[in-house]
Amino acid sequence: MKSLEKRLKKFNVEFLEDSLKLKYERMAKDAFSFFRGTCHLFYEDLSKEKNLPASPPIWISGDLHVENFGSFKSDNRLVYFDLNDFEEAIQE
Repeated sequence: MKSLEKRLKKFNVEFLEDSLKLKYERMAKDAFSFFRGTCHLFYEDLSKEKNLPASPPIWISGDLHVENFGSFKSDNRLVYFDLNDFEEAIQE
């Protein structure tokens, strides 16, 4: 298994240096901030698990909180209230 440092560097390789420094400073604040900034590690490890029970396909949102809900008008001109942030979402 790769070291944690190598895994973090590989995942964040495209971050600008100043942005990456800020991200790491925020992650170092406490355990919650660290786990929030590294959910990709969980999904990488989970994808290697062989003994998961069969289940129906679902959407998993790794960043689900009140601020990531909102209203928007769709092409059909109806207004919807739903999730609006999918950058840490995956369909399984």
